[in-house]
Amino acid sequence: MGNNMIIPFHNPRNNNAGNPPLRLNRINQPLSMNQQYPPAHFIVVWMVLLLAIFSGCEKFKGDQTIPAYITIDSIYLSTSPSIQGSASAAITDAWVFINDVQIGTFQLPARFPVLHQGTQTVKVLPGIKQNGVAATRASYPFFAPVEITVELNELDTAALGVLKTTYISTTVFDMIEGFEGVTLLLDTTN
Repeated sequence: MGNNMIIPFHNPRNNNAGNPPLRLNRINQPLSMNQQYPPAHFIVVWMVLLLAIFSGCEKFKGDQTIPAYITIDSIYLSTSPSIQGSASAAITDAWVFINDVQIGTFQLPARFPVLHQGTQTVKVLPGIKQNGVAATRASYPFFAPVEITVELNELDTAALGVLKTTYISTTVFDMIEGFEGVTLLLDTTN
């Protein structure tokens, strides 16, 4: 048993009439009043634990949708170097939409489940790390989205492979500097 025992205590003055028995410790000394009952947080913890155990989870009822999967290996940028500059781009993410509803943002290469079946239009927006910071990811507004029509079936994988994007047609390049020529377009300042 525990450290505390309930032992009837006889008080000869009032003959212990109507009083509950005192709780005594191992050396037969009465416990203080705040030691007589368990602390409130102890009771709350036990109640929460019992509630969690007996409430439990139920399995889903009814028909369950079995997902199809989509894989994207990478996305690269294709440019016209003379008017758009280098095709160097750090595209790290894919922002995926199916029928113009966002499915999610996935780090490349990606394999992800979708709950759509049949012929679907998949739109992929190339994503970058804003200012090179991994915690701030965004779809790059100057890259054109990639749209593909795919057939999705339960448990099958639609492999989109390596996707190609370009700059959107309204992008204007005021200056193109590759830093590889004999002269630079940049001027020095004082």
